[in-house]
Amino acid sequence: TEAEGQLNTLRAFRDKILTDKFSGVEVEKYYTISASLLEAIDKTPNQGAIFKGLYDKYIATSLNAITQNDEETAFVLFQEAMQHLTETYLYQ
Repeated sequence: TEAEGQLNTLRAFRDKILTDKFSGVEVEKYYTISASLLEAIDKTPNQGAIFKGLYDKYIATSLNAITQNDEETAFVLFQEAMQHLTETYLYQ
């Protein structure tokens, strides 16, 4: 399916590009806080809208950058998403 293809693209970016080309520390941060972020978002009444907004602003744009071989833009979007999520849902 299209969703599986997108997920595989993002996983490859995470595992190969983020770890090898950029800072593996970013991947460690992702793994450390991702469960807490999901838990915090799940507690909100509008979680569907939150996930759609995240998809539209960060994920779809990152997928486009990755398919255009623009790893730098995808990396910046990853960092921005992590900062936004952390500030919004973990440190309220």
